[in-house]
Amino acid sequence: RAQLLRLCSAGDWFSENLARYPLLLDSLLNADELFSLEQSLDAQLDGQLKRIGQEHADNLMEEQMDRLRQFKRQHVFRIAILDVFYELPVETVGDQLSAIAEAVLKQVLQLAWDAMAARYGEPQCIIDGRQHQPGLSIIGYGKLGGYELGYGSDLDIIFLHNSAGEQQQTSGEAGIDNLNFFARVAQRVIHLLGTRTYAGILYEVDTRLRPDGQAGLLVSSLSAFESYQHEKAWTWEHQALIRARFITGNAQVEQEFDRIRCAVLSQTREKRELLAEVVRMREKMRTHLANRASGFDVKQDAGGLVDIEFMTQAGVLLHAADMPACLEQTATLALIKALVDTGWYEAGEAKVLAAAYRYFRQLKNWQDLQYDAGEADIEAHRDRVIELWQRLMPTVTADEDG
Repeated sequence: RAQLLRLCSAGDWFSENLARYPLLLDSLLNADELFSLEQSLDAQLDGQLKRIGQEHADNLMEEQMDRLRQFKRQHVFRIAILDVFYELPVETVGDQLSAIAEAVLKQVLQLAWDAMAARYGEPQCIIDGRQHQPGLSIIGYGKLGGYELGYGSDLDIIFLHNSAGEQQQTSGEAGIDNLNFFARVAQRVIHLLGTRTYAGILYEVDTRLRPDGQAGLLVSSLSAFESYQHEKAWTWEHQALIRARFITGNAQVEQEFDRIRCAVLSQTREKRELLAEVVRMREKMRTHLANRASGFDVKQDAGGLVDIEFMTQAGVLLHAADMPACLEQTATLALIKALVDTGWYEAGEAKVLAAAYRYFRQLKNWQDLQYDAGEADIEAHRDRVIELWQRLMPTVTADEDG
């Protein structure tokens, strides 16, 4: 009872969720479940969905989607308790929230694939005279890609497939071409994730980081993705690619995506031109996403999270050709540490920057939970970030901004 009162007094997010979903009380009563961070979320969710398949034949999809929403809600609530009351490190919070999303995405992609395959058959193609079974994969960008999801984060994802060659057609009697099949699977994934019911939604989804953005195809082939990244992508799209990683789907797509990502990010770049482009994009973001409120926006204001991310991404793009180890990471904190070896950050600067990044991410998480985090250290962290930005990033004049 004391723990329940303490939780409800922590903020409206906790009390409102408990009032709306009383089953969340189980997270308080089961200590083993509350503190278990090593459990396999994939295996746990897979087992729950299989049991539903055995028990609910008539309205199977509805029951599965309800279970997915309950699973997400239960585990996010558990992480929030550990975050606020047991000082869970911000990196662990991001890792755990990202793992929850990955487990959900894996199941949703499979559900969407199975539904389309039952209707149209499995996709097939002929490459160099041999039959292949191409697949579809989800690539995570942004906070999902960087293992940095927060409580209010949407999912930045794109869809890639490896169909090529001849006879790109599904195997069913009502067969369709593979690209159409993959597009219908992707549309169903987005629908399942974003459909709002009495139990809420799973995740808001943003697919605008795909080639050509909103004007581009929802699903891209690997070859089209590779050509776009080498020939058409802007510098900010390569910055985004730094935090991109395979989430779920086809193993061959995973291998090819990793190859393309490394090749694109390892290109040699001219320092002055690159930094000017990064600064110009940051200034545009400040203009279009300007904070109109009186308080400090930990994400968008000068000295906040985006400044740290842009500086770090600039360092990766400058040094990846000589230090490919940078590309083994997608998380900003890991990249900050890796960039010390390149000389982009001095050891002391990296320590200061990492501390600011952790502080701002925790503050943003707690703001999303409507928990009074205290803001006494904002100014000190912000000023240190601004000081480092001024040292590393050039000032772009009006003429240069063109």
